[in-house]
Amino acid sequence: MLKRKDIIEVISKKIKIPISKITEKVSVENTPRWDSLTHHELILELEKKTKKNVRTDQMSELNSVEKILKYFI
Repeated sequence: MLKRKDIIEVISKKIKIPISKITEKVSVENTPRWDSLTHHELILELEKKTKKNVRTDQMSELNSVEKILKYFI
C-alpha cells in the first residue's frame, strides 16, 4: 500500500508541480497542467503502483489531490 507521500510524489511528477506546492486543494479545476491526458496517466500510474483498479466511471471523480488520497489510501 502506498503512503501519502508516495502518492503526492506521483502527482507532483505527473502534473509537473513541486511537491512543496501540492496540497489537498490542488485539483483539475485550479491546475492548468492537469489536463485530461495527464489525469488519465496519473490514475494509471497510481493503479499500477497500488494494484487497485479504478472503474472508468470513477476516474473523472478523482479530480483532486484530496479525492485521490482518500481513494488510494
